[in-house]
Amino acid sequence: MAEGILFDLVGKMLEGLVSLAAEELGAAWGLKEEIDKLDRTASTIGAVLSDAEDQRNRNNHQPLSEDEELEETGYEYFKDLVWRSFLECRSMDCLGESWFTIHDLMHDLACSVAGKEYCIVGLEAENVNKRSRYVSFDSSREMGNTLLKATKVRSFVGNKYWCVNRSLTCYFKCLRVLIFYGSDLKMLPHSIGNLKHLRALYIVSNSNIRELPSSLLMLQLLETLNLDGCGELDCMPRGLGKLISLQNLPLFVVGRTTGKNVGGLSELNGLKKLRGKLHILDLQNAIVEKGSTYLKDKLNLKSLVLEWRWRCREGETVLECLQPHPNLENLQVIGYPGSKMSSWLYSITNLTELILEGFANCQHLQPLHQLYSLKVIRLSRLEALENVSETEMQEELVSGKSTTILFPSLEELEINDCPNLKGWWKGDVDEASNPHLPCFPCLSHLTIKHCPNLTTMPLFPSVTELKLEYTSSKPFQETMKLKKINIEAPSSSTLHPLSKLRILNIQRIQDLHSLQEEFLQNLTSLQSLQIKECLNLTSLPEGMCHLTSLTYLEIIDCPQLSKRFQRETDLDCPNIAHIERIWIIDRYIVQTRKGF
Repeated sequence: MAEGILFDLVGKMLEGLVSLAAEELGAAWGLKEEIDKLDRTASTIGAVLSDAEDQRNRNNHQPLSEDEELEETGYEYFKDLVWRSFLECRSMDCLGESWFTIHDLMHDLACSVAGKEYCIVGLEAENVNKRSRYVSFDSSREMGNTLLKATKVRSFVGNKYWCVNRSLTCYFKCLRVLIFYGSDLKMLPHSIGNLKHLRALYIVSNSNIRELPSSLLMLQLLETLNLDGCGELDCMPRGLGKLISLQNLPLFVVGRTTGKNVGGLSELNGLKKLRGKLHILDLQNAIVEKGSTYLKDKLNLKSLVLEWRWRCREGETVLECLQPHPNLENLQVIGYPGSKMSSWLYSITNLTELILEGFANCQHLQPLHQLYSLKVIRLSRLEALENVSETEMQEELVSGKSTTILFPSLEELEINDCPNLKGWWKGDVDEASNPHLPCFPCLSHLTIKHCPNLTTMPLFPSVTELKLEYTSSKPFQETMKLKKINIEAPSSSTLHPLSKLRILNIQRIQDLHSLQEEFLQNLTSLQSLQIKECLNLTSLPEGMCHLTSLTYLEIIDCPQLSKRFQRETDLDCPNIAHIERIWIIDRYIVQTRKGF
């Protein structure tokens, strides 16, 4: 039935597409090529849907197997529409999720052809009738008699003023999608269970809602339960695991108590189809049996956040029971109270992003060097961490693929607020026997902040942006000393260390007394140099004039260095005369030059 409606709608669109486009575009621009382009797009839509119908006929209307979900088939056709430029990718978030849009003209045209039956309408719209399927609201919280005519509504989008009441659940029993974003909802009515056809329920960015009704378990067709931003939710309802169709559950809250309506981590066992991202919150409340596994069979789960909001004693046992499938790509662990990470961490071979934040007791991490797919590592507020790796450098290198490189895919590394961090490896690194420390071959962005004791780590010859704040300058100096090196991965190439560096930000580096001439050897790409609160820095290299790409220089609260630029004419000295913009600030004295 749904397919018939879809093909009927598109058929109507294609019949009127070119003539309507000609009229609209001709009036607006009079450009024949725009009409031709739209005509080709119409043909593309027809071809794609024709392929879909042929495929459906070839399958003799057989239902999809358990391994071939409807979404996966639809995704293939969606990618085809993107490839043919019917849909355009507008942005991508930090998790790699993309946002797509349809051209405004095509959208308006589709709404025009679809008419009242398929259009999206507002509350006061006069064209709301019993055939209206998609309804959204502007600012009113009242339902109104006009809307009650639309008993066949499939999608309902409420605003922040709306509350779910009995009228909604009684009149609109055909609802498939129900969305409330940023609303003031305090609770869902028990009658929500009457919406037997509901596939997707979004209660997003709501800080007031604290519990979900047990009647939610009556929604056996529910595929999406999105509670993103509902951080005050007390728990998940007991029996949630019986919603076997559920695929998208971005937030799962572990309850404080074990009441009759409080679901624990065991509810995840029944949710075999979970995919996408999952954030498990309040793990300090979790009660687990040793040896339990809750996520290991979720092979379509791509992003996982595990968060403890309060400290507890059983963190290690809980984390061990939350081992994900090796297909996981993004892992974030927040507030973990254990003294060591679980052994399963290095087994997630497809992991591309790892974020560890707010650990109070963890001194060492599991070896990460075998996670060859890692592109992003962020370590923040690991108070007790002494070494990133619990092994010694030679042992780690021997067990890896190379004796000169680590993390062949790593592009971004951030280490922040790790006051006890001494080095990357356990034990002392003998520089005499190891004159060349291993390198990050592809690292482009490196940030190290508030790690005053960090003196040893892999070198970073390929970095393009480097930010150092309240840490040792030793790793930077060691990287500068490198000669021309051969990079073994991802492809063989020769590199001058730091020749790609464009932005350098140095702040509160107390062991930095001068920037030697070797500082200039390879910095041919440097565009911006910022130096702040380096109290012991006395001079810049004599050959600064050779940094021909440098256009911005900022020196703030560096009293020894600022003495060299006390007069306005000092900014024109040959060493820095070529720099377009200069800011030198010491106490209340400001010297600037903006442009030539």
